[in-house]
Amino acid sequence: MFWHLFKNRLKVLFGNKSLLFWTGMFPIVLGTFFYLGFSEISEKTESLDTIEVVVTDEALANNNEGLKAFLQTMEEQGYFEISYAEYDEAMDALEKDEADGALVLTNAENGVDMSLKFAKNGMNQTILKNMINTYKYGADVIEDTAKNHPQALKQVVEEL
Repeated sequence: MFWHLFKNRLKVLFGNKSLLFWTGMFPIVLGTFFYLGFSEISEKTESLDTIEVVVTDEALANNNEGLKAFLQTMEEQGYFEISYAEYDEAMDALEKDEADGALVLTNAENGVDMSLKFAKNGMNQTILKNMINTYKYGADVIEDTAKNHPQALKQVVEEL
């Protein structure tokens, strides 16, 4: 019974040219165009280059243990390539396109104030901004927890 139905379906399929195109050729044509159109997307989006960061004050970065550990970890993991320079030298490096961003550190009443400077917009700049914002958020949460709920500090640090 199966072979009888299979044989009759093949006769109908080969007898109707539009049905033959839509069931046989269209998926192949569509797949080919998708491959041609989207094949380079993964090559462009999956490769992450090292982000070159200039930090303006090495003494402030080394005195703040949390920031020092964060920067070292990012450099060890291959995300950042960090160099230290004075503010004017950092701005020159940005203008000459030698760095993707500058992390400007200044003394503040309650620690270190961080700001980012960019010469252009791009993927590396966006990633750098998001990583620094994530660090700032985590540091603020830990500081707030240490002030208001010191008993929960260990749990918060583990979760972050």
